[in-house]
Amino acid sequence: NGSNYVVNSKIHTYALRNKMYRAGVNMSGGYANDQKTGGVGNRARYNEIYNAPHNAVLVQANNMIVDYNKISNVTRECVDCGAIYAWYQWQQRGNVYRYNIFKSIKDTVGGREGNHQLRNIGVYFDMDVDQSIIYGNIFDDVSTGVLFNGGRDTTIENNIFVNSNEPLYLGVAGMTFGSNTMRNPIVDVSKTTPLVITTQREHNLGRYGEVTEATIEGV
Repeated sequence: NGSNYVVNSKIHTYALRNKMYRAGVNMSGGYANDQKTGGVGNRARYNEIYNAPHNAVLVQANNMIVDYNKISNVTRECVDCGAIYAWYQWQQRGNVYRYNIFKSIKDTVGGREGNHQLRNIGVYFDMDVDQSIIYGNIFDDVSTGVLFNGGRDTTIENNIFVNSNEPLYLGVAGMTFGSNTMRNPIVDVSKTTPLVITTQREHNLGRYGEVTEATIEGV
């Protein structure tokens, strides 16, 4: 499915019974030929999404645009979760998240895993999400503004972070997922704006068929 729009809507106080992964706007779609697909070229804009236990927007697709939305007081009953959450697909490319306002996205349940404080995140790219743009957003009172957990070719530029404990978190969970580990050392960090972080990755034999090395850039 493609070219579908959710526009000028108020979406709130939802997911009252099934609380997890019941987003206000779901762009993660269904399955085709045993592959998860959310379509191409769908858009969510000028919406207000608020007061929910988990996600506001789920994305697992290509060429989606999420813009001019006001998202507040979501992820209220979870940790390690994002107001906008995208995940698990190398082939997810061309998605744009711009000119949104994120307000009061934070831990309200005291979530920890051992001694590790878990996060509530404005935009959460989990496990190998590629070639997305996060541009011109405002993150106000958001525990972690943007979490990038692997993947490549993503730009995070000209955003404003206010009262955030952690504006940007760079992780490598997507490089070490399951039993197939890929090392991801940081090779270089630029002094430019936008910031360019270059990593070197060695592909694992069991997952990719042969060992190769490559230098990739992420922003």
